[in-house]
Amino acid sequence: MPRRSRATAAAVLALALMLTACTGDDEPDPATSSGPTPPTLEPVWQSDPADLPDGGVEDVVLDAGLIVRVASAEVVVHDRATGGLVSRWSPPRGTICHASATLGDDDTLGVVLSDRRRGCRTAVALDVRTGTLRWQAALYGPGEQQFTGGLVVAVTDRTLVVQGECGGVWRRALADGRELDRLAPGGAGCYDQESTIAGDRVAISHRVERASGDRVELGLYDVDSGRSLWTRTVPDQFRTSVEQLDLVDPRRVLLSASSRNVVTTRAWDAEGRPGPAIGKSALARSSTRDLGYVEVVGRLGDLVVTRYPDSADPDVLRGHDLRTGAEVWELVPPGAGTEGHTIEATVDDDRLVVAVGVDEHTDLLGYDLLDPGTPQVLGRVPGPGVRLDGDLVLAGSAAYLVPEDGEEREYRPDTPARLGDWSPGDVRPEDAVDACEAAGEQTPALLGFRPDDVPPPSDCTWYRYAPRGGGVVMLRVEVEVFAPRRKGDGTSMPAVDVTEELVDYYRGTVDGDLPSLADGSHPGDAAWGSFDIVRGDRFGYVPAAMVTRWRNVVVRVAGGSTSVGPYDPAVVRDALTTGTEAVLDQLGSEG
Repeated sequence: MPRRSRATAAAVLALALMLTACTGDDEPDPATSSGPTPPTLEPVWQSDPADLPDGGVEDVVLDAGLIVRVASAEVVVHDRATGGLVSRWSPPRGTICHASATLGDDDTLGVVLSDRRRGCRTAVALDVRTGTLRWQAALYGPGEQQFTGGLVVAVTDRTLVVQGECGGVWRRALADGRELDRLAPGGAGCYDQESTIAGDRVAISHRVERASGDRVELGLYDVDSGRSLWTRTVPDQFRTSVEQLDLVDPRRVLLSASSRNVVTTRAWDAEGRPGPAIGKSALARSSTRDLGYVEVVGRLGDLVVTRYPDSADPDVLRGHDLRTGAEVWELVPPGAGTEGHTIEATVDDDRLVVAVGVDEHTDLLGYDLLDPGTPQVLGRVPGPGVRLDGDLVLAGSAAYLVPEDGEEREYRPDTPARLGDWSPGDVRPEDAVDACEAAGEQTPALLGFRPDDVPPPSDCTWYRYAPRGGGVVMLRVEVEVFAPRRKGDGTSMPAVDVTEELVDYYRGTVDGDLPSLADGSHPGDAAWGSFDIVRGDRFGYVPAAMVTRWRNVVVRVAGGSTSVGPYDPAVVRDALTTGTEAVLDQLGSEG
């Protein structure tokens, strides 16, 4: 369900389920078929469900020969070819905070443990083949900064590294735990330094004080040797820092860096030269952002496939040319953005494999990676929430191989049991992809934004430093498409009725009971709004906001500024109305 915060999404979904539960006492029928049923795939192996970690799996490391499942209390390892149990290990005390996303030399997993009282403070090198520790070591000494929530652990064939929330990179030799020099060119201060790790590379940004003015140095380092591969210096006034690193190939890395609190992603070459911006922008990391800026699904040559997990359209896949930054294609998978569907994707050689989960099964689709048009319907496996890795599919305790070929045809996923029947005139979730961006064409300028060439924000939150007063200007646009509900008695509650039931809760949760705009001078079927920007301190303010209902869609546009102002409420209302009208026009409204 796109275009809202995860907290709001959970609250709205909970209320929608309550609505369904209150309309009848019977359980709805299972998912309704929307087309020919894909062929059922047979597992290549089935392991004992009792061998899965207790309490559920949090991370899965898929290696060439092993499958490593990591939970908070244990690590369980299976053979990739047979599904046989290889080992299981539990920390003698405490819990697992983090684990590396890959295995190092001799099947070694990097793990960070918590002692429950003082946080994540111990690193261990775990031999997952035997389920034994190679070594363990404290992450910090007496008086040193403790590693807590902003921590990442990674391994190469030679080194275990931990990146802490203050940007320093702690290194030890993977074979014996011998301490290596830390990568912390900016010192130990939290304000001075940020870092991000991918593969055997780490990107670090740190502030350099100079008589002519402070500067920020961006650098790429080799994890194993600690050697600097390149550095680049920019003025500190741009508030530049590294945010996320993705290793592309030995010639270039995909680096997301922030400037003026806005993150853009570029391919940087071996000499430290940045290429064109790729994909969308985002706000710099905050305590509520934990899904990352961009997820690299895979690549083929200069084509990289991405998605934005914490965005307005988290299920949409995009292909980009690394050389030019251009978007080559956009794929809205069937069921994307619709409640009850899950979308996973991976690159398998020259094809894109997409898994569409509905209730108790998942359908596998294959697309041409260079030009994803009509898919090949490859098969069906039981269970939602599968894991993909090349041609391997993990579904619970079973593994399946993705067929090389399937029937090429149009595909529509089954309708989840909780959803009702769509009506003529309903807006579908796939129709609303990128709709929130329509508000960015005029509304930011009306709120005082300066023109720039930054890509559109992935979550439709525009954020810029104001030209005067040292404050910021913000615009946030959310588009919520409500689906019809299946009542307990089996009848369907139309999407428009669901929207009317939920809009009051939606606007009240976000903005605190906005007054109705009953004068008729508003877009849509009904609207609510408040157009006074209440100034707070330099860290916050209460924005003006407008919530509009049209058919089965709710549009929320909010804007404000911490700069000097003042803002005329009439001007603010005109700006938010303009943004709302642009979104509704994109969705097919006639005004």
